[in-house]
Amino acid sequence: MPSAAFTRWQTDRAPRWNEVEAHCAAVLALVPPNLTFLDETLRGYVLHLSAHFQGFCRDHYTECSQIWIAAIPAGLKATAQAQFSAQLALEKGIPTHDNIKRDFNRFAFLLNLQGANPAGPQQVTDLGHLNEWRNKAAHQGTQPLGGGNEQRRRAVRILPGGILENRRHEP
Repeated sequence: MPSAAFTRWQTDRAPRWNEVEAHCAAVLALVPPNLTFLDETLRGYVLHLSAHFQGFCRDHYTECSQIWIAAIPAGLKATAQAQFSAQLALEKGIPTHDNIKRDFNRFAFLLNLQGANPAGPQQVTDLGHLNEWRNKAAHQGTQPLGGGNEQRRRAVRILPGGILENRRHEP
């Protein structure tokens, strides 16, 4: 049975994100380039991707907690649900490697994003870059988002192409 969170990523979140990516590509292709518009567009792009990835992580976490709750005796379900939702880092915090690990560790399994596949260490680094850019964009950092276009593209494409699509295990 496929993960509902992953199915939603593929059928809802990724297509909407692809529309934003197409808009960014069109802005990058402008001649002459409008650097202010490009910077604002990239800020929106990074915020949009971060929000969708955070939503995916929350959806997946909720799906995992529902599976656990279903297996618990009826008298303990409310307590277990309260425990699974208490101080959830992904509810208010950005999807950092540490926040993802902290929340999913409640299920007592090792979430080893770095060892899941050979690209894992680079994906965790790219996730860190995405969150750094997200914070700059959200808090109106005065400098343009750093790293150059190729590094930005690699960081934002690695999330759905790597952490999500290469982790095709089902809960």
